[in-house]
Amino acid sequence: AAPEMDYLAVHNAYFPYLFGQSGFTVKDVYQGLWASPEAVKRSLVKLDALITKHEKQRRIDIAITEWGALFSFEKDWVDHVKTVGSAVYLSRVMQVFLEQPRVTLANYFKFADRSFMGWVGYDQKPKVPYYVVQLYAKHFGDRLVGVSVDSPTYDIPAVAVMTPETKVAEVTAVASLGDNGRKLYVNLVNRSWNTIHKIRVDTGTFPAAATATVWSISSPGVLDHN
Repeated sequence: AAPEMDYLAVHNAYFPYLFGQSGFTVKDVYQGLWASPEAVKRSLVKLDALITKHEKQRRIDIAITEWGALFSFEKDWVDHVKTVGSAVYLSRVMQVFLEQPRVTLANYFKFADRSFMGWVGYDQKPKVPYYVVQLYAKHFGDRLVGVSVDSPTYDIPAVAVMTPETKVAEVTAVASLGDNGRKLYVNLVNRSWNTIHKIRVDTGTFPAAATATVWSISSPGVLDHN
């Protein structure tokens, strides 16, 4: 029989949280936002170690019951959850969740606009974050495999509730196998403010084909909605 399993529900990954704060540049906010998934990763690793220490017969997994970009309802930041910049953040957070074996549920808040936080706007048109999750849903495998990245880095000071981060990798990756191990998916996120990186992928022992299909989301401006 399968072992019984419990869930520990946590709210995690709400950034940059700018309520009642001012004086930040768009660049500082977004570079801080893109770096903040590393704090989420540290938190989940620490939580995993705590669960490992205390769980007994029943396995305990982690359910991220709320998470998402959260700027402010104030006029300067009200619709930023729909931007390309927020989609870059979302992409990296998804990678972090995938890398954590105990995280088996992650509930983004929220899908459709009945406030200021929806992936689908009042005009009923999907915004950029929606398409990011669509890429994970349609173009990613079901078995995670190891990956390493050699990437330039950047540093960012504390911004609002976001902690300072050093050596933040501009390019991050997760990889998986699908189609019974016959197809390799490599998911890449570019967090650079001004560089379009050229990526060289080494598939190791996986017998890569001569051609590959590339699906990408990009835009000239970090504040673009679609």
